[in-house]
Amino acid sequence: MQILQLFFDCDEFCREFLPRLAAQQLADGKRHRQCESSLSPSEVMTIVILFHHSGFRNFKSYYTQHVCQLWRAEFSRLVGYQRMVELKPYVLVPLAGFLHSRFGNCSGISLRARFLRRRRRLSATRQRSLRQPKASRPSGRAMQ
Repeated sequence: MQILQLFFDCDEFCREFLPRLAAQQLADGKRHRQCESSLSPSEVMTIVILFHHSGFRNFKSYYTQHVCQLWRAEFSRLVGYQRMVELKPYVLVPLAGFLHSRFGNCSGISLRARFLRRRRRLSATRQRSLRQPKASRPSGRAMQ
């Protein structure tokens, strides 16, 4: 997956989505800091999406071993692991919106095709077991 293209798509989505989200949110009457993070929401989203496309099992090893060491040139203002974990919840809603915008129209064929393949596989297995003569079939007691 191309990092630059993914970042560009996330950034374009965030430029449109985040102002709309801020306008829709309700205020609780308290003053909140509007301090900007060193990583933009689109950069955090890009890192999270690339984590799910990687072969890493947990986010900590992915971030510390892969992102911080290999992609420091691409993400010049990287934060530490703990700060990254703190930033992830703030991009959950934009990330869900971005991923939802990337879905295509569901045709229903994908689930049906998987079901039909499984059904054919099961029927082929049953037919093979019926073709074997009874003498050559292993019995359950002989296997124990």
